[in-house]
Amino acid sequence: RLTRLEQGQDEHAHVVGVVFEHVVETGYRLEALEEQIKRHKGDLKFAREQAEKYEREGRMLGRKQIEVDDKLAEIRMEMETTDEANKLLLLRREVEVAACW
Repeated sequence: RLTRLEQGQDEHAHVVGVVFEHVVETGYRLEALEEQIKRHKGDLKFAREQAEKYEREGRMLGRKQIEVDDKLAEIRMEMETTDEANKLLLLRREVEVAACW
C-alpha cells in the first residue's frame, strides 16, 4: 500500500511525464511546421520569380504585338496605295486604248 505522499508523488510524476510527452510532441510539430514554412517560402519565392518573368515576357510580347500591328497597318496602307496606283494605271491604259480608237 502506498501512503498518500507516495500516491501524490506518483500522480505528480505521471502528470510531469504526460506534460513532457506533450512538450516533446509539440516540439516535433513545431519543427515540422518550421520546415513546412521554409518550403512554402521557397515555393512563394519561386512563384514570385516566375510571375515576374512572365510579366517581363508579357511586356515584351505586348511590345512585339504593337510592332506587328504597326507593320500590318503599314502593309495595308502600301496595299491600298498599290491598289490605287493599279487602278490609275488601268484607267490610263483604258484612256490610251480609247484614244487610239
